[in-house]
Amino acid sequence: MTPYITYRIFESREEAAAMQELLSKNGIPNTMEEGKAIFDTPIVGAMNIQHYFVKIPQDQFLAANALLEAAIDLNTLEVEDDYYLLSFTNAELLDLVKKKDEWGEFDYALAKKLLAERGISLGDAELKEMHEDRLQELKKTEVPEVDYIWGGYIAAVLNTVGGAGIGLYLLSAYRKLPDGTIAYKFDKDARRHGLFILILSIGVVLGHMAYCLYQSIPFSPTKVIFFGFGDRFF
Repeated sequence: MTPYITYRIFESREEAAAMQELLSKNGIPNTMEEGKAIFDTPIVGAMNIQHYFVKIPQDQFLAANALLEAAIDLNTLEVEDDYYLLSFTNAELLDLVKKKDEWGEFDYALAKKLLAERGISLGDAELKEMHEDRLQELKKTEVPEVDYIWGGYIAAVLNTVGGAGIGLYLLSAYRKLPDGTIAYKFDKDARRHGLFILILSIGVVLGHMAYCLYQSIPFSPTKVIFFGFGDRFF
């Protein structure tokens, strides 16, 4: 069974419910989960935002994307005179179309309409090629700076929490692709360093805990076993 993963995040239940209704009417299975607010105190009211996660099967992402694009009628699409996309150059609009994963469906549809009005009509084959190029671009892994990796090793020894954080980030950071799949952000070597940094951080913590425990117990098992070697070993 294909797992359900987050497709869209909303700040109101009504918006999430509207998305669910659209998906359900078009045969795309979905579910909604209510996320807890980041801060649940009256002191930080502005940050106390509730989120609603609409989830669908990973293999339905492309169908859902096509559905949302088709829901926007280009013939009746109207914008205000000062809408920011109107000042975009052709190159900027083409870049927006290629990187539609960074923009909303409305801006994507408007960008195509503006290009068509300027004499640049994009066919299905051209759009498919642009989107495939974008997908390959997103799949490319990054190589972190050497200083960042060495900083992780140093932090693992001097500041284990920071070291563990760096190691975990290098090991598990990923991007969600438009088709719902994920791609690791960093290359294999960087992820391997992340694993080593994480293990080193945990090892330092465990070593420190063992040392403190050893010092706090008058007759530790180690002392009992090796008592014959004398105090010089302890």
